[in-house]
Amino acid sequence: MNYNHFTILFVIIFFTFGLRACFVVASYEAAADNYTRMERAFFDAADAAGEVLCRYGGSGIQTDKSAAYDAFVRSMYASLGILDEPAKREAFLNYIPLFVVLENDAFYVYFEGEYQKADGYHYQTRNWSEGIPYSYSDEDFAYRFSLDGTVSFYDKNGLLGTENRLYKATQEELGRDPQYETLRLSRPGSFLLNEDMYQTVRQTAVITAVQDAMRYYVNTYNRIANDRGIAYEFALPVIDNSVWARSIEHPGVLAMIQGYPISTSNHIYYSQYTFVGAQIYKSEPYYVTNWGWHASYHRRNCEKLAYADESILFNPYYSVEECVKLGAYACELCIPDGVYPPEDIYPLWTWE
Repeated sequence: MNYNHFTILFVIIFFTFGLRACFVVASYEAAADNYTRMERAFFDAADAAGEVLCRYGGSGIQTDKSAAYDAFVRSMYASLGILDEPAKREAFLNYIPLFVVLENDAFYVYFEGEYQKADGYHYQTRNWSEGIPYSYSDEDFAYRFSLDGTVSFYDKNGLLGTENRLYKATQEELGRDPQYETLRLSRPGSFLLNEDMYQTVRQTAVITAVQDAMRYYVNTYNRIANDRGIAYEFALPVIDNSVWARSIEHPGVLAMIQGYPISTSNHIYYSQYTFVGAQIYKSEPYYVTNWGWHASYHRRNCEKLAYADESILFNPYYSVEECVKLGAYACELCIPDGVYPPEDIYPLWTWE
């Protein structure tokens, strides 16, 4: 084999591996683009659900959980271009193990379950669960909390009297209303009489109730998915307690998707969850960033957010008070009337 033959062989090998590398790179770039589009579609769909969840009616604010779910899936179908393709819509729903709506006094889970009819065959259908209360119990009372801060409780032992066993009050009323004087005298250390303890117990009860239900329905769905040949193992997402705490103050939705194939050849799958408060309750969102020694909070349209990590944009805060509790100062660019970092101690981060 002469020099020319080696040259030809080298060129063939080079182009073979070079083309293969180009195809691999192009494949991953396409997958990354698909992932980004999916991320945008998912959060847009969740926002659409939050927008229609609550509305004003003749008796006050009314919640429509079915409208929220329908808005969510329709938005996803439109983003994926499958509005007119029933088979693809049904296939997509395989990756939505559940959809949760939190109302003021209870929450509901939209899930897929299995039941057996009289003919002996098993059938699968999607349904809403019954309303699941945010409940808690101790030796004296059985409690049902509400997202608006009130609590209903049943007096198990007649501690407050034998005639009326069921009460409903705010934490403030429990501390001053004459009908709860017996409670204040006989149970001075009760969490009902301490604002911080009350909020801790209330949040824990709400979070535990929702997590337990989600865990149950996700495990149930795994059996159904396995029967359909879906190898993905669905699981309860890991949600930080601070995210929970911000998400259970008002009615809202918890949407999740898991294992949706973005690129099967590269084994890339999309999984995500989000809480979205009902639009009727939403105030202006703020986003907290860290600039060296201090944190700043920004409005949605702030130019500095162009440099922020995506995780910051997916976790907004809905009051200045929340931001301040984190030690954040107002952004001098987008909040002209806020409290800024002290210049006499540390120089302000300058915007170029």
